[in-house]
Amino acid sequence: SGLRILLFVEAEDLKAWRWEWLCAPVDGGAWSLLGQDQRTPFAIYLPSLTDRWFPPIGRQQMRALVVISNPADPGGRYGLGYFDAPAAAERLLSIFSGSMPSTILARGVGEGVPDIDRLVWQLTNGRPEGPYTVLHLVCHGRLNRDDGETTIFLEHPGDQALPQPISGSDLIARLRPVARLPYLVFLSCC
Repeated sequence: SGLRILLFVEAEDLKAWRWEWLCAPVDGGAWSLLGQDQRTPFAIYLPSLTDRWFPPIGRQQMRALVVISNPADPGGRYGLGYFDAPAAAERLLSIFSGSMPSTILARGVGEGVPDIDRLVWQLTNGRPEGPYTVLHLVCHGRLNRDDGETTIFLEHPGDQALPQPISGSDLIARLRPVARLPYLVFLSCC
């Protein structure tokens, strides 16, 4: 049912070519651009450094974990501004409703405080129907221009919503042991 092509290019000088301009004889006749034929599935494959296997999923397996972190910043230590976390949760739930079951992890709005331990726990144990396929993070972030390290600000699990800075390296290290990682991580950071 349709033409399927898997093309893996190893030669570095060929990787810059515009492969969406590739032509082939479609329907046994004239040559045409494969990128313009809607019957031809086409994707550019970028190899990853991970050795993880992500089995194919369909619409029924789509589940989102939405993490919304808006910690207080007493004394302005981190320079974090306020944003309306409940309004962000409401907006995202309205976007996902009907199309994808979603769980909110936000202080006072969802399944608990958006700290790193709760995030990892939720990814590991949170959905009896199956693992999360999307992780959507809404939080403050920062780039350290000196070393190129990024930081996101989650919240400490205590009563006060104090910042819990997590470096990108630490976040990756904490997520690495999770058996079924999300297929997509969307960072909405300012």
